[in-house]
Amino acid sequence: MTMWRYQLLDLSEQHFRQLRLLIKLNRAEAYVIVKTEKPWPPEILLHPRQHTTKIARDAIN
Repeated sequence: MTMWRYQLLDLSEQHFRQLRLLIKLNRAEAYVIVKTEKPWPPEILLHPRQHTTKIARDAIN
């Protein structure tokens, strides 16, 4: 499998939709790496109404 690196600002909404479809079909895998001084986002919920279920995130040092 070939890995590609992109700047988020270079991707269009259409690119995101295509990527999400590939991920749903298990044809691609994608990760977002955020470089900032503060933890971001504070937490990621699976669904706005599921306040107890959070998506795991790892710090990259």
